[in-house]
Amino acid sequence: RLTGKEPWDEGKKLHIGVINRQNPEDSIHIDTDGYMLVASGEGNKLINAYVKNETRGFLDVDLDVKPNTVLALMNVLYLKEVWNDSSRDLDDTENKYNFENSDKSTVNKKLLQGYYASGRAIKDSNFRKFYTCTNDGFRLPFIVPENGNQASDIYNYETLINRGYTTEVREGNVVTRYHTRCMFPEFKADVLQSVKSAIESMGVKSLFTDGVCDLSNLVESVEGAPGVYCREVKQAARLEVLRSGIEGAAVTIMEFDKSMDPGPDETIYKDVYEDFIVDKAFAYTLEDKFGNILFTGIVNKIN
Repeated sequence: RLTGKEPWDEGKKLHIGVINRQNPEDSIHIDTDGYMLVASGEGNKLINAYVKNETRGFLDVDLDVKPNTVLALMNVLYLKEVWNDSSRDLDDTENKYNFENSDKSTVNKKLLQGYYASGRAIKDSNFRKFYTCTNDGFRLPFIVPENGNQASDIYNYETLINRGYTTEVREGNVVTRYHTRCMFPEFKADVLQSVKSAIESMGVKSLFTDGVCDLSNLVESVEGAPGVYCREVKQAARLEVLRSGIEGAAVTIMEFDKSMDPGPDETIYKDVYEDFIVDKAFAYTLEDKFGNILFTGIVNKIN
């Protein structure tokens, strides 16, 4: 709740929150009901500071929350993961690969060599896809376009959620089990954008319509305003995939204005190990151990 009325009064109410003792004016005060209380015009400044603090300084952005915002709903995500239980860096590949950027320029370099994961890459006429895993089970699938397609051509919902990896094939009493490792480049990605139109395209309309949406019961009485509606939804995200591990953070903010069989014992198992080379501009997702997509995007160019 952005009151926009008066500065914080230490003696008025017990507060919890983020306190910057070097610069008290940058502190974020949260009352016992969980509302952020800020002085007039300071909402954007304190929200940006809150996001930065919650992401350990990794996500430092200006969300540009408007002064007339009477309510802000936020969801902040931060994660940091390593590739193995000893926190060792990934090794480079023995050979160099020609990585093709979206503009058709190429970079000849060694890639990072991930660890073997269960399964075989999905191979479609338009793309191929496989994943590498972090130490705690987060999956990072790479989607590489094929047959003249660009990463943007195959970047869609169906491709992102396709997890049809073949783990084993049985021929008589012989079961071939597949294991694949990804060879991929380090990359960094970030975005700050409005996602309001994307939400509207899913059929959500009334939330953004002044005079139709009324969430005024969530805020204190707003003078001259019959209702409170959502004016904007913004999303900021930053992800770094490095030899040392993965670090990522994201925030979504809504600004409201006024109105699974083992088989017989005679089964013979044969293991096959394959490599999945990420050698051109690609799409990716980052999933938790339950398959929820946390980050997704396209890498068009590497240095």
